[in-house]
Amino acid sequence: ESDALEAVKTLRATHGIAHLDVVVANAGVSYVFPKVSELESRDLRAHLEPNVFGVVRLYRAVLPLLGRAVEPKWVTMGTTAGSIENQLPMTNAAYGPSKAAVHWLTKRMNAEEDKLAAFVISPGWCQTDMGNSGAKIFGYEEAPVSVEDSCSRMVELIEGATKESRGGRLWGYEGDLMAW
Repeated sequence: ESDALEAVKTLRATHGIAHLDVVVANAGVSYVFPKVSELESRDLRAHLEPNVFGVVRLYRAVLPLLGRAVEPKWVTMGTTAGSIENQLPMTNAAYGPSKAAVHWLTKRMNAEEDKLAAFVISPGWCQTDMGNSGAKIFGYEEAPVSVEDSCSRMVELIEGATKESRGGRLWGYEGDLMAW
């Protein structure tokens, strides 16, 4: 509960950080892929903890520093797996709803804070440990998107973002507007 607050205290006291221009919430888990009829409550809770509650704790801790920036940006790493509009053809009844919830929260952050550009970027199905583990479960050798490609494109999106141009929306790493 206090990790994010402690990190902010360290940034201020040890490093003299008075504001943050950009915060990227990029922590999450996905380790079971049940159908809704097979979903265990404990697995849903285990996905909600880092994917939703962890993001909320981080946001609350860094908001004062973001508030001191000229054009603050909050970026949540999202996913098409959390899309309500475009359901993927694979089971993900623990991960999907956790990401849908954090998508909603990010859209709300954008609405509540006048200066803050808060938005979601889906990095694609990346060749990370989590991405490749999921790929193997679904019969693929590895995830299709390289980390390097995803990151370089996301940096471009973030650098050029304003509240008006990106805020309150879900973007693909290639710059495409995606359905919630």
